[in-house]
Amino acid sequence: MSEANRARQVPLDVLKLVCAQCIMLHHFSVYGPFAEAFAHAAPAVSDWLFDYGRMAVQVFLVLGGYLAAFSLERLACAGGLRWWMVVWRRYLRLVGPLLAALLLVSAAAALARLWLHDDFVPAAPTWAQWVSHAALLQDLLGMEALSVGVWYVAIDFQLYTLLAALIWLGVRFGQVHRLTQWLVAGLMGVSLFYANLRSDWDVGALYFFGVYGMGVVAFWAQQTPRRIHVLGGVTVVVGLALVLAFRERLVLALLTFWVVGMRITWHPQAWSAGMRGWVTRLGDSSYGLFLTHFAVLLLINTLVTQWGVRGATATWLMLLAGAALSTGLGLAFTRFVEQPLSSWTVARQSGHPPSEA
Repeated sequence: MSEANRARQVPLDVLKLVCAQCIMLHHFSVYGPFAEAFAHAAPAVSDWLFDYGRMAVQVFLVLGGYLAAFSLERLACAGGLRWWMVVWRRYLRLVGPLLAALLLVSAAAALARLWLHDDFVPAAPTWAQWVSHAALLQDLLGMEALSVGVWYVAIDFQLYTLLAALIWLGVRFGQVHRLTQWLVAGLMGVSLFYANLRSDWDVGALYFFGVYGMGVVAFWAQQTPRRIHVLGGVTVVVGLALVLAFRERLVLALLTFWVVGMRITWHPQAWSAGMRGWVTRLGDSSYGLFLTHFAVLLLINTLVTQWGVRGATATWLMLLAGAALSTGLGLAFTRFVEQPLSSWTVARQSGHPPSEA
């Protein structure tokens, strides 16, 4: 990666790692006896994480749209966009790590059920649940989730599939930019002004496409000298949607849209090589952290059930230990599970053996 590309990547990695931590800490403020102890020890912090920590998902939606547009349009320009193939590749990229993480969480839940009797602990999974999760249809089928955050994986796949279809249509009709842009803008409007106002639609892509589309438009804005006009136009539309129904999550998405769209660069010289390396690793491990931290949360709550937690200091130490263990598990999961599965998938599709590196 060139120095310029590395500089542009640093803000995205920082956003990913910070938001992944916020979502993890949000779940620590929500579930089980530890959440009760945390609320008693630090009510202001616990309340903030409970109310606002989950909003970090909006940042991931914008980043998801941006990165998806980058990869899909690159394929389209190279003439290599085959809709079914890119969708299948995305499915394997998401589902392999998801199923591995669900095995880990299910094992942790089985252990927790020996001592911890709480509604948030998943019951022993059924084959129907495994099949629905493998197909990323658990929410659409009304199946109980085996872990927190599984809904987002399914939504990410739906959004990516939808965007790939829109770009494929543009290629099909020889209007890869113009037609796709109009289709994306139209679906963003439907989402922002209608679907996103219906809470019962939050199991489908259209509910989230307004925010995901901001990331797509942010990528397009970087390709034109009229960047400010594009960003400003979207801001006006989102502002009208906020006038119709104010949503704090849209405000955060809009701020992220401007950060990404303006291509804010942090010069590598301002970071030591070691710090850049850790930022990159932590940013890359955000998906692993997202998938696996619930196993640690189950363990922490089991310990609280058995030993209790006395005082604010003990609560903070347990929170820090849980966050550190979750982060370490996310890094290990990414290194030893997610990345090998990704390499294997690429190797299978390209017909070449995976690298030994």
